[in-house]
Amino acid sequence: MMTEKKPVVLLVDDDGNLRDMASTFFKVRGYRVDSASTYDSALRAIHNHEKDLAVAFIDINMHGAPVGLEILRYIDQMASHRMVPYAWTGNSSLKMETMCLDAGASRVFYKTHKMERLEIYARRPRVLRRLQKYIRDPITELFNFEHFTNQAKLMLTTARDRGQPTSFSLILVDLDEFKKINDVHGYLAGDEALKAFAKLLKDRLRPSDLYCRKGGDEFLVLLPGVSLGDAIIVREHLYGEKFEVKGREGQMVPIHISAGVGHLDRVDIDRRVERALATLIWRADMGRPYGLKADRERKGYKSR
Repeated sequence: MMTEKKPVVLLVDDDGNLRDMASTFFKVRGYRVDSASTYDSALRAIHNHEKDLAVAFIDINMHGAPVGLEILRYIDQMASHRMVPYAWTGNSSLKMETMCLDAGASRVFYKTHKMERLEIYARRPRVLRRLQKYIRDPITELFNFEHFTNQAKLMLTTARDRGQPTSFSLILVDLDEFKKINDVHGYLAGDEALKAFAKLLKDRLRPSDLYCRKGGDEFLVLLPGVSLGDAIIVREHLYGEKFEVKGREGQMVPIHISAGVGHLDRVDIDRRVERALATLIWRADMGRPYGLKADRERKGYKSR
């Protein structure tokens, strides 16, 4: 019987002794463990595991302030697709439990609970697995367009309200002659082409970048804090990547892409972040006809 891969366990607590004891408990049972003692170090740990499924046990009152509630809200907004957050507190009042659940905690644990109780919930993040099915494209396992839109709007809202990042670039990519690949080589070859390009994005982009399969043969890549010039360089790097799939007769079929780039400065983001995102996508779409034809001719790209 195949054993299920265990999630990463993130422990957030300003009590070093308790944190070390819990870390040892989970490590000896085969879990990968990360820990943090402040708001900033907790956010770094959350981003260190962008590609992992994880559970987080978060102390609420740390260093004299209820910063754990802010961490729960952050996970709820930015990482709920890959991390199940649990509150872990010494305050057993009904008011505290209500605040934790309102902030996004999946459950509230008290520090009087045995560690074995925490492990029961660490090894069964079933809610998270169900959630993955609704936010990911089933073929490529990238985010779907709906989840991409929700996350992009959060990023744009943060930039508008906090001033960082100061700009966004977006690349709209499509696979050339995708219909022909399906018609000539079959839908399995088409699916493999989508998977191959999705893997390329996963391997080449930064953890802070946001990308999805928009639908059909189209992909979106949002690059926070990247200038228009640097985004064009990223696009050219994607052009330079070579990938291929096996055709109907066993021959290797090269895959080509076209891509357009859009750019938006933070000062152009108004209260309607939906309009800002639509503008980014429209600008990239308008630039796409120049991606394969004009740019490859001008820069000397040759068909692979």
